[in-house]
Amino acid sequence: MAVSLVDEVRAAVTALKRASDPVRAEGMAGYFHRDKSLRFFGIKTPDVRGLERNLWSGVRDGYDLGDALEFADRMIKRPELESKVFAFARLHRFRKRFSSSITTACT
Repeated sequence: MAVSLVDEVRAAVTALKRASDPVRAEGMAGYFHRDKSLRFFGIKTPDVRGLERNLWSGVRDGYDLGDALEFADRMIKRPELESKVFAFARLHRFRKRFSSSITTACT
């Protein structure tokens, strides 16, 4: 990986913060009111995927499944729903490399 994991996570979170919509975030928080640990940037899922796509173009050379798993692990641990969506969008790029036991367990 050409970009460090810390820098990649920082870039992803920065992009999410820049795209945030506080009004939408408040509405999302109301919908998920039972989970007080979950936070929101207020970004629509297609827009989160677009942010991931934009950042992917800068890191994809030399990137492998291990890098994607490390990145996803850090992003999923963040409290914001959109960070988790971003992580799964990145993992989706490597879906053909998952073992059949993983993909069978997920269906």
